[in-house]
Amino acid sequence: MMAELGATLGLSTFVILSVVGVAWGVGRVEGRMAGVDRSVERLQVDVGCLRRHGP
Repeated sequence: MMAELGATLGLSTFVILSVVGVAWGVGRVEGRMAGVDRSVERLQVDVGCLRRHGP
């Protein structure tokens, strides 16, 4: 009984830590994607200004 409980708790701990790790990784990727979106928006604005004002 104790061995089964220990195995269940060990597995649960592993699963919880895995889920937290994946969620953390997804959060980092989403944060980087938001940064990329902002960079693309700034680049588009800069290109638009260059086209309007010319070289």
